[in-house]
Amino acid sequence: MANLIRSAKSANDWTVYDLLAYNIRVSSQSPDSFYGQPLPTVASLSSLDSYLLSGTLSTQGLSDEMYRLLQYLDLASRANPGQESAIHDFAREILRALGYEKRGLLLQSRYIIPSGDPNRSAQPDICLTQGSSTILLVVQEDRITDSACNPEPQVIAEAITTFQCNNHTRARLGEPELDSMTIP
Repeated sequence: MANLIRSAKSANDWTVYDLLAYNIRVSSQSPDSFYGQPLPTVASLSSLDSYLLSGTLSTQGLSDEMYRLLQYLDLASRANPGQESAIHDFAREILRALGYEKRGLLLQSRYIIPSGDPNRSAQPDICLTQGSSTILLVVQEDRITDSACNPEPQVIAEAITTFQCNNHTRARLGEPELDSMTIP
């Protein structure tokens, strides 16, 4: 077998063939197993606005915040090709409503994650950052249609780039690099 030299490519360009070439295998697991703890139940989310699960834009008594969230949901559910920003906006707003964004944590849209190669990067639709040093979560919206490819390779490439970027930042700050990190 010939030795192949693989050149770096942007996360947006990854395909299932890149996963095969790098011997990356995806295995399914339960959310509890992935996160290492049970997911919250609906009852445990009692601090959230009760209209989050049952409200519509015509529901009387909505708070301004819930009305805005439902507007984003309505726009995202009716988005046409080319209007992906509506889906990105909704993803950011629902994560915000669920409490992901708080002091020290920011949800950022189209955040460029450097790969170490100045010509390559990853750019997820949304990411959750802790200060300016750690990326904790990446969100990539891609509708799967008959003509669209599998978005899984792109998300995996973004997670790999995120892990490398986090470790480069840790090294620059004099902190020990991580051996592994779960990046939802």
